[in-house]
Amino acid sequence: LDIQKEKMGKLIGTQGKTIQAIQQRANNIQMRTPSKEADDDHKFVSVVLQGRAADVFRCAEMVDQVVNICLSVLTLSCLPKDISILQRDSIRTTVPQEVPVDTFKLPKKTDKHPRIVLEGYMEDVCMAYQRIVGEVDRAMRELAEARDMEKLKAISAMRM
Repeated sequence: LDIQKEKMGKLIGTQGKTIQAIQQRANNIQMRTPSKEADDDHKFVSVVLQGRAADVFRCAEMVDQVVNICLSVLTLSCLPKDISILQRDSIRTTVPQEVPVDTFKLPKKTDKHPRIVLEGYMEDVCMAYQRIVGEVDRAMRELAEARDMEKLKAISAMRM
């Protein structure tokens, strides 16, 4: 999450109480903030959240309530077996057309460490993520139904 450097004090809070409260409510999240000695030449600083996507979004919303997040970058690791599903047109072309994220990167079969990268306003990144998850779930159901139909056909053919 990129936030304005001048708002870091507000995120930390008096004696660290604000950030501690967020960390307690989002206890499944690992949160890294820049040190006080961070480079002063930049207007924005990065707050890094790690954990399960749903927990990360919930924590990011808490941070956004305290300080407006300027930019969100979501990086999701994925399994190599899921790459073919992610390359379907319903995800590859439709999601970036419907959700205005700045960066929309899907993994390729040749990627050593496949991951999805989404970058933009937090609500757009969240919406793109939800659309991808919905499309992957739909594709997985379709594949399971197709396998079940093949099994039924095979059983039916054996009975004849």
